[in-house]
Parts: sequence; structure tokens; C-alpha cells
Amino acid sequence: MAKAQVASPTHSIVIDQLPTETVVALAPGHMALDRDFILHIDRTADQHSLLVEREGEGGYVALASFVPQMPTPTSLPPKNIKIMVDCSGSMAGDAITQARQAISDILQHLRPEDFFNIVAFGSDARAFFAQQVPATAKNITAVRRQLRSLEADMGGTEMGEALQLAIHLAGSTLPPDMLLITDGQIWEFASLVQKARDSGHRVFTVGVGSAVAEPFVRSLARETGGACELGTPNEDMAATIVRLFKRIMLPHTEDVSVQWPVEPVRRIPEELGQVFAGDTIHAFARFREQPSGPVTLTLSLADGQSCVETVTIPADALADDAAVAASGPLLRTAMWHALQTEDEATATELAVRYQLLTRLTNFLVVAERSENDRCKELPLLRKVPQMVAAGWGGTGTVLREPTLYLRKPASTQTAPRPDIRFSIASTIDWRQRTTPQEFIRQCGWRHTNWLLPVLKVKSYGDLVACQLPDRILNALKTISDTHAPKASETMVVLAFLQALAMSPAQLEFPRTFRRALRKSMKKTPPDERLLAAMSLAFAGVSADDWGPEYPLIEEDEEPDDANS
Repeated sequence: MAKAQVASPTHSIVIDQLPTETVVALAPGHMALDRDFILHIDRTADQHSLLVEREGEGGYVALASFVPQMPTPTSLPPKNIKIMVDCSGSMAGDAITQARQAISDILQHLRPEDFFNIVAFGSDARAFFAQQVPATAKNITAVRRQLRSLEADMGGTEMGEALQLAIHLAGSTLPPDMLLITDGQIWEFASLVQKARDSGHRVFTVGVGSAVAEPFVRSLARETGGACELGTPNEDMAATIVRLFKRIMLPHTEDVSVQWPVEPVRRIPEELGQVFAGDTIHAFARFREQPSGPVTLTLSLADGQSCVETVTIPADALADDAAVAASGPLLRTAMWHALQTEDEATATELAVRYQLLTRLTNFLVVAERSENDRCKELPLLRKVPQMVAAGWGGTGTVLREPTLYLRKPASTQTAPRPDIRFSIASTIDWRQRTTPQEFIRQCGWRHTNWLLPVLKVKSYGDLVACQLPDRILNALKTISDTHAPKASETMVVLAFLQALAMSPAQLEFPRTFRRALRKSMKKTPPDERLLAAMSLAFAGVSADDWGPEYPLIEEDEEPDDANS
């Protein structure tokens, strides 16, 4: 018996007494299609279970499930840990906030003898330290300072460069472990998994949100001897990340085996792989004759300790009059696990034979109608908008209007700020009301590293990411076409920023941003005619207005006080 809870965006069902044979189905009338429903089952009985099913083709299939109680380690050796955190635009909002919180909590579990580093990545990658460093109070304090400015503002998700950087971080001879936090969609990831496996790193992965590339994070963890957890920003994702991190600190298993009462025709899977405290182990086996007797799980840990657990198959596990199906649910579940490790041709054959829906097969439903019910006219075409995955791109907790926020591609998004709030019902684009001082503040947030005064606002896309209104961007293009048609996009942006920095209004540019701007102006000086035109165009700019030629709100707009 068990207690189960079924949760969806609009429904939550708790089942106190759930027999093993019960199938839970959830079909609410208006379930959102932007996420999966989640089924939580907390066992209230023992930590083992067993199922046996008779096959229609002759023979039997059995499933033994264990939740082994790992022995408490006598001591924990020093660890060499690399934390990779996704800072691409789609991590904005709750995801990056909880990632920061999780890393902060992880720092509390590190010991002075451990080595660590953090790699933030998006379109490019950067490490907090040049190499692995000991987890001293000084180094942890330095990381906490940098964590405060960690935002989802690094563009898209380029995993290859980040993985390469993390793998080659030197500084410790201890066996390396890696913790990866990402919500990205990764395609053609076989080479990345191979690279991680060849490097000797154990990779522990956390898939964040409803649109993560689950095959990638699971495969990366499985092939390198790590573990995988999936979480959403709407739950306590920080606790999920910390829970996975604690597995890194525990001794790993050297050998995992299941002994059946008789030798099976086939074991599924052939090898069980790494097992960690709290894991549930599912071992399938197929037999020619009905099995009965003890099924024993044996775990050998790296610190020399072992764990042995047993569950017994009773002789009357199947009644004499039990129905026999050609391929029952237990057999089909076993074969679904089996085809995960088969080549494409064999996997396709198994999927078709046992009627399994996979990436290699299709599921076709044919509705037969009587002659009188058939349509006599062509069907009408309806356009259905694509639904964004729940929590993607900063839409978990509404800080700004998400439909407007998502008009920008993820590669140009910056993290939402809690000091600007707009209603979802707003009809006027909030970005069109951005003041010059707010735009400058956004630019400053992109320049928080005092040691590297490198300008990060160089293109029109960067200006948009800093909330520059469209009418101001159009004005820049017009000025450029008129006075310096051959000027590059970077020169136009530099001339505009210089005009704001030198305006009589004395706008409050952060010191770091001013240093970066001066350095870029020396390296790529704009045309003098372009600088003069920009200064003249924005001579009337102030902290709260772009000047008489560019009012904060267009004259044909009527603000809706109830919604803005």
C-alpha cells in the first residue's frame, strides 16, 4: 500500500491507500498543455516490491524493486567538484534565482579539504577561478560576492565550450565530479556525452523546467556514472539541487548485482549502473518457468562496506486462473527499458512487436464513421498558437508581462527585475515607456565585473535587451543612415552611449560602465560627424524623458490606468 498525490496545473489528487494493482489516471477537463502532471508516491510499507506476470508466448516476466538502505559512511574523502550553471536567457526568473540559492546552500557543505570551481555558461563560458581552488573561507566569500550578480543574461545555450572549459580546469589531482544545472534544449549530444565519459568526470545533472532536453541530462549522468534529477522552478528546486549534490559527497558503488532464484533467460537491464542513497532500483527478468524463491540485491561500496537486501517470490505469485495476455503491461514495460540500449533496427523491431510508442514508431488512431456521419465539405483550417513551456524564459513568477517579454529571443533576454511590475492585462508595451535612467541602469547591470572593463552593449540587440524603446532605436538608425551610412552597428551604439554619457543632464552611469565605454571608444572611435549628430539629437535628454522629439509615451497612445 502507498500514498499517492497527483498534481497538475489545475488539479491535485491525494490517494491515501493505493494498492499495487491500481492504475492512476488523470484527465481534467481543462488541463494546461504547457507542462506534465506529477505523480508523487510515498511508500508506507516496506522498501521492496515484486511483480510476476505470465507471458502469452510462454514463459514469465518478473520485476523486483528495491530502495536500498545504504550504510552510513565511516569517513568522507576530499572531493574535487566543478559546478556548471546555465545562465542563458531561458533561465531567467525563478530558475536562475533558485540556482543561485542552491549554489549558496552547496557552499555551506564544502569542507576546507575539498576543491571546487563554478562555470557560468550561455553563448560563451567563464569560470569564477582560473583553476580548482580549496574551499577556504576566503574563496567561498569571493564566490558569494560573484553569485549576487549571476543572471540569465549570457545568450543561448552552447554546451560544448562550457563542458570543454570545465573538463580542463586543473588545480587538483583528486577524482573530478561535475554538477550541471541546465534547462536548455541540446541536440546531437552524443559527442558531448562521449567527451564527458572520456574525461573521467562523474557528471550529476539537474534538468530545470518543462522544456529541458531530458534524454541529454539522463544520458550524460548514466554514461559517466552520475545521477540525474528533474525539477521545476515552481517547486523547491534549490532543495532538489542540494539533494543531488549530497550524492556526490557519498561513497559510490563499486558493484551492483541482483541474484534471482533461477537463472533468467534475460536480465533487463544487463547492468544496473551506479546506485545512490534514496534511489529505487527496478530489475526485470524473463524466465522459461515460473520463478519462486529469494531475490537478492547486493551492493559493494567504494569504502569497503556492503549492503544486502532480499525479497521473496512466493510459489503462488500467480493464480492458476490468471489471465494470459500476448504482451501484458509488465512485459511491455520491461521491453521498453530493453530497447533503450539496442541499436535502431532492433529497437524498432521490439517497439513494433510489443506496440510501444517511441521516437522510432508512430501511434495512429483511425475513427471509422458511418456514411451518414461523414463530412461532405472540406475542413476549416484553424491556427492554434504554440504554447510556451511553463516557467520558460522567466514566466514562472510574473515580474513583467510575459507575453511581451517573450517577444525578444532568448539570446537577447536579461533577467527580470523585481522592482518593475506590470499587470498581465497591460495593453501598452512596457519597454516603450523605459526612461533614460532605467535604460542606463539596465546597461549597468550588465557590467558588474570591476576587474574586466569590457563593454557588453555593442549591438542593436544589446540595446533592446537593456529596454531601449523601439522609437529610439529607429532614430539611431535614421541618424546613422543620414550622417554616417558606412558606420558599423558597433560605432552607432558607441556614439549613442557617448552622447548620453556627455549630455548636460548628467545621467548616472555606473563607474564600471563608464570605464568600459572609454576603453571601447579608444579601440573603435566613431566618426566625428556621427558623434556630433547623436549629441545634437539627444541634447534635450533627461533622467525621465528622451527629449521633446522622443516623448516617453506616443501621442496616439492612451494609457490605461486600470491596467498599467
